[in-house]
Amino acid sequence: MRLKADEISHEQGGNWRINSDNAKSMRELIKRMNSYFEEEKSFHHETTLSDSVHGFERRLEQA
Repeated sequence: MRLKADEISHEQGGNWRINSDNAKSMRELIKRMNSYFEEEKSFHHETTLSDSVHGFERRLEQA
């Protein structure tokens, strides 16, 4: 399964130019990611959004 905020935003009818739409899609991405962790499903997380190194490290440790 691929998780990409841009695709989720498109599913939701959002516009990448609107910050609130981006935030909404990122919240959904995190919900899906947490669900996949709980269900021990494999997934691919693709993003062009900046994030702190610590945020990625926490995700990798969780995986």
